[in-house]
Amino acid sequence: MLAALIVMAALAVVDYIYQRQTWMARHRMSRQEMKDEFKQSEGDPHIRAKIRQLRAERSKTRMMANVAKATVVITNPTHYAVALS
Repeated sequence: MLAALIVMAALAVVDYIYQRQTWMARHRMSRQEMKDEFKQSEGDPHIRAKIRQLRAERSKTRMMANVAKATVVITNPTHYAVALS
């Protein structure tokens, strides 16, 4: 009786491992599904780029409006300009 119980327990463990692996393999996402999910959660890259471009343009517009209010503008001819008020 004990030998049969040990054999059945060993078979149960092997069956559990096999069933778990097959279940995980069936539910694994393909590369295309992963790409689609990323696009859905993060948004389309073209739309994100357009939004980033609009934000940069608005930021530059605000910056240029603040330069007109500045007391002094200090410039480095190659890289930077700083407006102080």
